[in-house]
Amino acid sequence: MHFGSSAITFDAMGCQKGFEMQDFLDYIACGGATVLAKNIVYKKWPVIFPSAMARALIAYPHGDSARPHVDWTKFWDDSRQELWGRHHPVQQMTRAQRALAHPIYVHGDEGKGKRERAVMILSWGTFFIRPSSNVLHYKFPFAATRLHIRMSPHVFEPLNTPSVMLQFASRDQVIRGACMAEDASGRNQTLHVLQEHLVKNLERCAHPDRCPDLQGISLQYICGRGDWKFKCAWLAETRSYQLRKLSGWNCDMECADLLHTVWIGCAKDLVGSVLLDVVQYDPRLASAESWDAGLAALLSLFHSWCETRKLDKSLVEELSLVKLGVTNAVAFDFPKGMSKAYPNKVLVYFLADLLQATTVPELKRQAVACWALANWSYVIDMAEVFLTDVQARQAVESAKLYLQCHMLLARLALVAGRPRYKIRPRMHSYACEIVAKVDSGSRLNPKHTACFADESFVGKVCSVGLARPVHTSTLHLRLLQRMIMQLNAQVAS
Repeated sequence: MHFGSSAITFDAMGCQKGFEMQDFLDYIACGGATVLAKNIVYKKWPVIFPSAMARALIAYPHGDSARPHVDWTKFWDDSRQELWGRHHPVQQMTRAQRALAHPIYVHGDEGKGKRERAVMILSWGTFFIRPSSNVLHYKFPFAATRLHIRMSPHVFEPLNTPSVMLQFASRDQVIRGACMAEDASGRNQTLHVLQEHLVKNLERCAHPDRCPDLQGISLQYICGRGDWKFKCAWLAETRSYQLRKLSGWNCDMECADLLHTVWIGCAKDLVGSVLLDVVQYDPRLASAESWDAGLAALLSLFHSWCETRKLDKSLVEELSLVKLGVTNAVAFDFPKGMSKAYPNKVLVYFLADLLQATTVPELKRQAVACWALANWSYVIDMAEVFLTDVQARQAVESAKLYLQCHMLLARLALVAGRPRYKIRPRMHSYACEIVAKVDSGSRLNPKHTACFADESFVGKVCSVGLARPVHTSTLHLRLLQRMIMQLNAQVAS
């Protein structure tokens, strides 16, 4: 139930006017709780529809210079080998329409905002276009809200969608907002309505004749992605899953994320265990009198390796048992790598280089595992949007070799009673949803479904919200307004 709109001009927001966004901010009528009466009422929820954002960017006087010219015809021709691309409605369009059919993705995530409260941002963006180094300039918000976690006495079935993410630590613990409405069963009605209207707008944007203001440009949903912690909701889709109503939707569009499944998933477990094994078995560190002393010596080798390759040494500033998550005893705690993805990625390359010529029997399997994962990463990083058959074969073979080595190391550690090489469900997701997908014929480069830029986007949005004090009840509106100002300042300059 959509009603009304509000014309928010940049003059009113105190920002230099770069382009007009008439009726830019829309409102959705959905259930919400009043702060004082604490009862459910229908209220206005501010959103920025993709059609409005696209229309504003096109209407910008210098939009041609700010908007890269991309002919998407080849992309849609190559996408025919994907499960989602074979029967996509774009394939029935004319060549001129396919050239202007922009593939987009939808992402939802939450981050720490004002007063360390969770802030959820639902956003969308176009694939493969990076007109600026600032993620706020090529990734656009749909809605934002302040959330809090509380225990629910009801049996809660999460809303299963990549665009509306729900985090829960247990079955009864869910994210809810102070201005959101839930029904008697605990279902978040507000998020359901938000997703419903997003899908309706995306369906409208997918047909060039329905959006004449877009001058022939259409937005085509091809990917939904999110954190690993939300994947359990994706696997339990319900009949009310809103994105199923999109023309051309396919379950293959729900993609795994390299950031969470690999670099802070199985690669994180590999790095932590290999670091301790190098300290324990490598003769170059035999003089170390303790684990921390050996890790400190290994850190010096890493910094020297970074200097040689002109990498930032501050990627890893400390290596110790506590840093690796070993707080009680080495004999009981599984070591883990860094909390950030990029340091883990660099450490995999470092360990592969460090152990490439090792003659220590206890480190040969570790050397092969690190080399295989590094080679897989190198292949997909050097590839284009779609992998060639040769690149796909190299990536699959390297990934399978890594998985076999990791599982063998985990089995040997289990037999020996050593807490090493933990295997978590993220490895299963990597094997089945990324490696097996490419092995079965998919050629879309999985690096383009990673959440690297999305995580930066969440952080920047939270920083925008921290700029000035924002009341809880108006946070979702002020965040959108400030993000519009950020984007306008970029295009106006």
